[in-house]
Amino acid sequence: MFLFLEDATNQPSLFQTLMTLLLPMAIILAVFYFFVIRPEKNRQKQVAAMQSSIKKKDKIITIGGIYGIVDDVKDDVLTIMVASGARMKIERSAVKTILNRTVEESAPEDSKNKETEEETKETNE
Repeated sequence: MFLFLEDATNQPSLFQTLMTLLLPMAIILAVFYFFVIRPEKNRQKQVAAMQSSIKKKDKIITIGGIYGIVDDVKDDVLTIMVASGARMKIERSAVKTILNRTVEESAPEDSKNKETEEETKETNE
């Protein structure tokens, strides 16, 4: 009987019990926030900024894997031109990636690169 009374006097306080239960849970939530929730919010902001910056003549890839060039932009609907001149209407949120800013900007660079390649071939021969 005396052993039972000794155990009753050595019980932890309510504060110690709550800290033992709540402290590990708080640590898990903090780690979850900093390693999962916060990076996901930043990624969502980047995707939203990318999708809102889509302009006419941008080369894009949709979430379905379709490559196209933006032909028209109206609110949340984009008209894209795919191979063989076919046009498709898609939502702005269906854009996964912008390959390059515009077709016109990359065209002069490509022609310059081809000219320099041809010149180096001629000099090597």
